[in-house]
Amino acid sequence: MNTFSKIRERVLMRVSENGLVSVMNDTKWMKLIDRIKLLNFLPPYQIKNLLSDLPYPEDFNDPIYYLGDYSEGILPFYAIEWILINPKYYYTRGKLLNDGYKSVYNELKQILIELKIPYHEENSMFYIYGYINSNTKLS
Repeated sequence: MNTFSKIRERVLMRVSENGLVSVMNDTKWMKLIDRIKLLNFLPPYQIKNLLSDLPYPEDFNDPIYYLGDYSEGILPFYAIEWILINPKYYYTRGKLLNDGYKSVYNELKQILIELKIPYHEENSMFYIYGYINSNTKLS
């Protein structure tokens, strides 16, 4: 059994142990990522993998001064319990000017609606779920 098969097997065990149900598949994830890559910038995200106890990065409070890696940082899709996307990106404008920020809030929300992606909005950020349990609130 290769490494990927072992990881997938561990993910399936965790899903079963926690009574989770899959609400996303690779096709939906790929469509979402493809659309996100068309936005003005790649919004930062926090990811919770089924095989980790803590999300990464652990600290995900505003302001966030980095962009999301939607090419490799989010793979493998089948191991994602959820991702939290902050549709704002802060940038510095030097010592004399205040920091600024860009937002793709409206555009990202429209993508989620158009693609029928299960999500939950909290503090103007979007939780996108790969798996849910009976307590998960979705929009």
